[in-house]
Amino acid sequence: MFFRSQLKITPLKTLRVVLVLALLLSTMSLSVLSISSTSPTSPTSPQATNDAFPKQAILNLVQKPPGFSDEEIVKLIKEYKVSFETSSTVESELISGGVTPAIILACKENYLAPKKIIPSPVPTSQPSPNLSIEGDSPLSKEEIFDLLKKKVLTAKIEKAVEDRGVSFVLDTPITAEIKRLGGTNALIGAIASNHVVVNTNPLTKDEILDMLKKKVALAKIESTIEKRGVSFNLDPPTTNEIKQAGGSNSLLGAIASRYSAPASNASNSSSNSSKTVSAATESVANYFRFVDQAIVALRAKNFPIATAEAQKALAINDKLPQAHYILGYANLYLAGNVVDAARHFRNTIDRGGEVSFVVINDRKDVSDKTFMALEGAGMSGVLNKIPGMGRNNPPRSSTASTAFIDSCKGLLFISKNRVKFQADDNKNSFDVVTPLILEADLNKSYGKDKFAFHVKVKDKGEEKKNYNFAMNSGFNSGGRVNQFTIDETNLAINLITTEKIRSTGK
Repeated sequence: MFFRSQLKITPLKTLRVVLVLALLLSTMSLSVLSISSTSPTSPTSPQATNDAFPKQAILNLVQKPPGFSDEEIVKLIKEYKVSFETSSTVESELISGGVTPAIILACKENYLAPKKIIPSPVPTSQPSPNLSIEGDSPLSKEEIFDLLKKKVLTAKIEKAVEDRGVSFVLDTPITAEIKRLGGTNALIGAIASNHVVVNTNPLTKDEILDMLKKKVALAKIESTIEKRGVSFNLDPPTTNEIKQAGGSNSLLGAIASRYSAPASNASNSSSNSSKTVSAATESVANYFRFVDQAIVALRAKNFPIATAEAQKALAINDKLPQAHYILGYANLYLAGNVVDAARHFRNTIDRGGEVSFVVINDRKDVSDKTFMALEGAGMSGVLNKIPGMGRNNPPRSSTASTAFIDSCKGLLFISKNRVKFQADDNKNSFDVVTPLILEADLNKSYGKDKFAFHVKVKDKGEEKKNYNFAMNSGFNSGGRVNQFTIDETNLAINLITTEKIRSTGK
């Protein structure tokens, strides 16, 4: 009784004792954690959350290059983990990026939640932020390793990789070594997407066309041309081929200025040839500079400047088609001068270029036999056989009103060897060589209110197919087609007919 009365244990004192004990236990736990945090963490330890792959790194790894197999990527994921949770949204992104189910499953099973890592108070070595990375050739793997060993900031190495590219293809051992030396996943992703084939030979025409076909950025193609030069000189057919593949005037200028003529055995002739090539390439570059300025003026509908710049280009080189086309377009659509427009359009085609018109295409499937009947005297008999038309149906004011009910807009291209139509929605498009064009002429009745015309094409065997068009300029004229649309239509028909006669003789 005395003991209990002296102690006087109250609920408040009991609470204080519990709090003290809890504080002591938490302090001990913090000490243990502090000790364990100072111990080295291996790259493969789950503690090293900074080394876990982010989502973009997984997307980069499945690309070609580097071209890892699924097994190799799964092995890397199991070793280094991933720093993102594979939600349904993320899974959809991974599938869209080409990630296979096996890799997605590995990501789900190896997610490593981020943990706060207490940095060591005294780092073993400091980065070298001021160390410059000189040169412009692709980096080798040895150079990457050396930069990492010298503790150059990975962001600086990544920037050099993006600017210069790398001369090696990533594989599992190289990736592991980069990670061991402190490389980040961002650096690995940059290396994977910037592999370049080291080649100092001048680019061929086929190599440039191949890069355009693969949608390589034009700026990157120009940069490669500046470094390596080209082995071919521009002529009208080559210029047209590069333009059709998606090349810009700036790219053509780069090609013209970096042409490397084949080496000559005689030094004097080599020197003279070099001077001739230099002057020729400079003139071609100036030609396209004037063409670019003419296009800018054309878009602004400035006829005087557009034609003046195009004439400057013609003064340099009359054998290329671009300036002629600009003059033809400006005369037709800005000045309404059909005579000069026709002359320059024919010059465009003669020099390997192509001329285009904005047209409306009637998508009704009209066979040659039906079309000829609609155009001829026996129209009423044919109409009676077509559902919805004829004497047993409500009368129509004009058969012409039935044309172009279902239609689409597009471009009609005319060149020396081809006639093609490219619809905006890709329906009813065609591309045929000129000898297969049987006829291009105005319609007598079908679409007459829109001054329609047809292009008759030889199809399979002896079959023929008619494509009916109306110029976009007069399509919505309310039945009153103006003289400009008539002139524009006749010009297109004459250009097609002229090329047909040239190729077939009839």
